[in-house]
Amino acid sequence: MNEILEALPGERIVQSNSVATVTTNCLIVENADGKSRTIIPIGDVAEMKRHNTTYPGLLVIAAGLFLLCAACFCSKQGGNDAAIPMGVLGLLFVLGYIGYRKASLIFVGHSGYTFTPEGNPAEASKILKAVSAQIKKSACEE
Repeated sequence: MNEILEALPGERIVQSNSVATVTTNCLIVENADGKSRTIIPIGDVAEMKRHNTTYPGLLVIAAGLFLLCAACFCSKQGGNDAAIPMGVLGLLFVLGYIGYRKASLIFVGHSGYTFTPEGNPAEASKILKAVSAQIKKSACEE
């Protein structure tokens, strides 16, 4: 990343994470191969979209486990010993759902679409906010 910033004099990093890097006038996105990067001028970004990847099957499994947990707990045959492990397993599936969520960004510009690598949803939100702020800032300067 340092060699790119050296090639862009006067640029300072506004926001940087695994999704992308936002500088004062550019957006730097790592390509899918991981060996090259795309540099998009902030003024060329016409539209931004966020694409979330979730695994709802994990929630379905967790709901089934919670149902089994409730059934074991309410059983008159003494299924309380099985209720706790079922509840813990259901909780692990919910935590897995939360942990495995991913988000990527799609930037639409004059030269076409640019996709960012998948990253944490919070990181994607930070990049969206930083790009929006830089677009507003550049619009005010013009």
